[in-house]
Amino acid sequence: MGWRRAWSGDTGRLSPGKAFVVFLASAVLACVLIPASVRFSGHELRALGAAYGWTGQEGVLEVTESVPLGDGGSLCLGVFRPADDGPVRTGVHLYLSGPCEAGRLEAARLVPGEPTWMLTTEQDRAYADAGPGSGVPASILGFVLVNLFCLGLGLVFAQGALVLGTALLRRAWLRLRRDAPPKP
Repeated sequence: MGWRRAWSGDTGRLSPGKAFVVFLASAVLACVLIPASVRFSGHELRALGAAYGWTGQEGVLEVTESVPLGDGGSLCLGVFRPADDGPVRTGVHLYLSGPCEAGRLEAARLVPGEPTWMLTTEQDRAYADAGPGSGVPASILGFVLVNLFCLGLGLVFAQGALVLGTALLRRAWLRLRRDAPPKP
């Protein structure tokens, strides 16, 4: 008794044109999803570090206003004054426990915004603590979910692009060798 293959391996081969289109789509998706995950994750890690006092610029924040959001919550905005007499930043998104009352002063750490195409990295953020209501659990959840989706899916598309690209190059190489004139 010999070993018997349960699957014949017939994949209904894609034509080179269709394979190239799938290759390009996979490569583009990988080139979008992986950098998005890296950019978002780097910013969120800095924000989480600031919330726990590990990273970020030390200073004092002052709540200037509370802007109501559509989901019933509110966004605290304020002024951040660095401890090292650096430039004062206004319009900073504040993440702190407790009420968002104008005039409230707290020791905090700043995570500067980065001008990118991602909305989550554009604004300066200051974290007073990692207590309830500070937005830290949402940052942790966002970090995990974005990496599971963007990085996971991006790596799958990257692998698909690599496999299809290699197969297309191999097919082209074999065709060139087959169609080449014989050597004298």
